[in-house]
Amino acid sequence: MQSNKYGLEVDIAGYWADVPYAKANRGLRIRLLDEGLCRPIVYSDGDRYRALGHQIVFKPTFNTVPTRGNTLIKHAEIKIPYSPVEGSLWQQNDLLELAVAHQRYGIANTGSILSRSIHIGKSQTITDNTLLFAWPAAATNQKGFADNPLIFSRDGSTTVRAFGNDSRWDNWNGATSADDQYDTLGSRNFDNMDLSDTYVQIGLQFNVAPAADAARVTFFRAILQTCGD
Repeated sequence: MQSNKYGLEVDIAGYWADVPYAKANRGLRIRLLDEGLCRPIVYSDGDRYRALGHQIVFKPTFNTVPTRGNTLIKHAEIKIPYSPVEGSLWQQNDLLELAVAHQRYGIANTGSILSRSIHIGKSQTITDNTLLFAWPAAATNQKGFADNPLIFSRDGSTTVRAFGNDSRWDNWNGATSADDQYDTLGSRNFDNMDLSDTYVQIGLQFNVAPAADAARVTFFRAILQTCGD
């Protein structure tokens, strides 16, 4: 046994890629050292690994350079690691909760519309990955924050399903859109997360390059709830 700085005892410390089979190690506690994770402790319940406290908090990476054109730019990202023996850290029916804030600033060129999007896949290049959802924003300057977190359930190694008040994700200026961009009961096909690391990314893009406006992501929170099967 070893303890972390909070006095919580674990059996070993290591990376998700190196964990032993959960079914053969009931009760084993592991402190995960993967980059991009906040040093969670997972334990085997005899069938799978779950997080102690049932939550795994990610440490996103950010691109601090503002978007100023009509090219899709990655502004924030989390990495979900995989294990050759246990598959993805995001396991069946677990919930991934995302909360994002953005800021558009400048002279409010109304000739351009800012869109925000979520992408998922095995590449760190956002344009190589699958678009999950995209939302157009108002053409005016604003600081936008969705009223509710967006929650995804893993339905399979290549599909996820969205829950929540999706209309509040269309316009982050407090208004409700009548034209929702997606079906909350739908799923999307993407790279198999049980065969490679998976990246969840936030992108920003103007439809037309504005004269002087810019946009950036100011906040991104990602939490995995290990409550699935």
